[in-house]
Amino acid sequence: MARGNKAKMGLMMKFRELLSKENDLVLAIVVTSCLFAAFVLSSWLFFSAQARLIADTETQTKRQFADFLYSTEPKRLPVPVVMPKKKIDAKDLTLNDAEAAVIIDVQSGEILFGKNENTKRAIASTTKILTAMVLVDQVRDRDLAIEIPEDVLSIEGTRVGCKSSYICEGERLRAGEKVRIKDLIQAMLIASANDAATVLARYVAETEEDFAILMNARMDELGLGESNFCRPSGLELDDVVLEQQCHSSARDIGRVLATVVREPKYQEIEEMLATKKATFTSEDGTITHEVESTNDSIELSQLIVGGKTGFTPRAGLALANIGEDENGNNPVVTVVLDDPQRFETSLEMLEWVYSSFEWVTS
Repeated sequence: MARGNKAKMGLMMKFRELLSKENDLVLAIVVTSCLFAAFVLSSWLFFSAQARLIADTETQTKRQFADFLYSTEPKRLPVPVVMPKKKIDAKDLTLNDAEAAVIIDVQSGEILFGKNENTKRAIASTTKILTAMVLVDQVRDRDLAIEIPEDVLSIEGTRVGCKSSYICEGERLRAGEKVRIKDLIQAMLIASANDAATVLARYVAETEEDFAILMNARMDELGLGESNFCRPSGLELDDVVLEQQCHSSARDIGRVLATVVREPKYQEIEEMLATKKATFTSEDGTITHEVESTNDSIELSQLIVGGKTGFTPRAGLALANIGEDENGNNPVVTVVLDDPQRFETSLEMLEWVYSSFEWVTS
């Protein structure tokens, strides 16, 4: 009887062991199945998210492309960089008459030729290029008519209606007359009218000296702080000692003109510099003025777009010109200071640069 009980207990013990092992196996199978299911689920979620992201990106790209094709806004494509490269067989340029000169590529700002280009000098009425730039910066409503004060009518040098201090063949500005700001700017740039430049400066800053502060501040912004301007017209100061402190350089005024050509904001200035003749009237239409360019080089070649002349006894004859190649591309700026043959020299510089350089896309 006792043996039978022991046998039964042994069988029960083995059965329990088998059940325990079977439970562990089942548990392992269940855990493994759960892990595998979690992996499958997470993989499905990941790839579904990626598919949605790709689909959304593709849809957005298609929408942007459609907007680009059918938009009425100007298309902004990447602009290739075009750089001047000197030809291997290019000859050197020698300028015998100019005391200082420079050629600057408008787009890159690279100096392609220089002669005493950094030397501080008087630059006469080429100053008016900077004056026009400051006026465009400062005055939004250039259709506004301003009154001509009587004291500016006796200013020396070229004036509206006067090619010099002594030769006045056209209709001059009159005291109390009201003239639009944009018309005075073109008189200043086309005919180099000192009265127009002075009226404009005094309208913006009350005095010529205060306007000169604005001019020098603008030069600082352009990184050309070595120049020091004293009058908006470029006329010399009566004080000889103070006049020696007024100076710029071929490089600096060249960079100012290159900025005018490069930046759309100043397009009207470039257009005025290229104008040979213009007519404007007083605000009430009763007085008509004609202005004619002092820049005779515009007639010499299609390479010359336009520019600004200058002369004072201290500065000599000066000229800052805009040039383009025969296809109207690759603009450059030329500046010659104190050169009795300024028109011919400027053309020589343009002919040399377009035969000695090619513009390549990089």
